[in-house]
Amino acid sequence: MAACFSNDTHHQTSNHCMTPTTQAQPLPDGRSRSLRSTRSFGGTSVTVVKMTPLAFLPGTRIIKYLGIINMFFIRETTSLREEGGVSGFLHSFIAEVFAMVRAHVAALGGNAVVSYSMKECMLMENPNKNQAQCLINVSGDAVICVRETEQEAPCSSTNSTQASSGGTEGAT
Repeated sequence: MAACFSNDTHHQTSNHCMTPTTQAQPLPDGRSRSLRSTRSFGGTSVTVVKMTPLAFLPGTRIIKYLGIINMFFIRETTSLREEGGVSGFLHSFIAEVFAMVRAHVAALGGNAVVSYSMKECMLMENPNKNQAQCLINVSGDAVICVRETEQEAPCSSTNSTQASSGGTEGAT
């Protein structure tokens, strides 16, 4: 297993990512981009990708599955003490893994990861040499989801219109 980490000796810290070669279809032209959760930041919009270990996102409805996410990340360092020890190294690496998964899902056109799971997290350290390596495997389903209230609003206004028109027809 140590051979996996020996391919980058010129940098103190390195990240490697291997993803499956699955392709997700882009959103059709007629699809409204308003379904995606975005925040404005400095004049540009940033897609907010929610992550949950649940098979659904509470208060939302999944409208499209974009595919399975299964990624392996490897990080190594030769400056373990400077990064805050093992806990600082692992904390920053897990935060980077979350950011990379969110960025990948946003690039696919999704706004959530459901059934998120960290299947493996293997840490190897050699404190005498100020070195550490970590392997993380994460998986989940990339999806597009909308809030339940956004979907039901047009339906409820249609139903109330039908009910009020039905009531007036019976009275005449």
